[in-house]
Amino acid sequence: MGSITPGALVVLLAATGDVVIDGIEGWDAPDEGLAGDTLAKDPPHTWSAVWESLGNGMEHMRARTLRDISFTMLGHGGGPAEMLFEDLVGDVVLVHVWATWCAPCRKKMPAFEVMQETYRDKGLAVLNVSDEPAEVLLGWLDKNPSAMLHGQRDDMRFLVGPEADPGAGVARPVYLVLDRVGVVREAWVGAVGAGPEGADAGVRHLTVLVERYL
Repeated sequence: MGSITPGALVVLLAATGDVVIDGIEGWDAPDEGLAGDTLAKDPPHTWSAVWESLGNGMEHMRARTLRDISFTMLGHGGGPAEMLFEDLVGDVVLVHVWATWCAPCRKKMPAFEVMQETYRDKGLAVLNVSDEPAEVLLGWLDKNPSAMLHGQRDDMRFLVGPEADPGAGVARPVYLVLDRVGVVREAWVGAVGAGPEGADAGVRHLTVLVERYL
């Protein structure tokens, strides 16, 4: 595949659907755009290393079940609570793997709030998961109240491909759509919506994919 330069647009078409890597961003966010008083825990890697760490895309995630993957639920009607993805079975789940330092991730949060409210009665749960410290995420939530689900998990290696370099890290953002039995049906990495319509087009794309399973 070769290396990927920041801002590059790469689209991988697969027989079962589209895997879109759309201008991978995050580590190059300007200082004034950082939130939560935090940076990535690990130094940036080359874009090619990030791509390879995800198994040259997210195709390896399709048809996987995440029911046994745990995370800590934050600030949703109480204190932190340990949960499994299995606890969300019965809902369609849009998983947004994000970080407070990821500018494209933060830009989509208001639209995801609208998506959650619009489709809540149809059984949609939007779950934002980060590997940052819980206190950083709770600090962000104090400043940005949310009706969505927010979780913390230290180890994100369940996202990487089988041939991945365990030291290469995981890019942000990553999106997964889980059906009502907890199986990954849609999976992709990168900032969807790097066109003239920007983030709005990306959210419309995500909405179309989510609606397939509601």
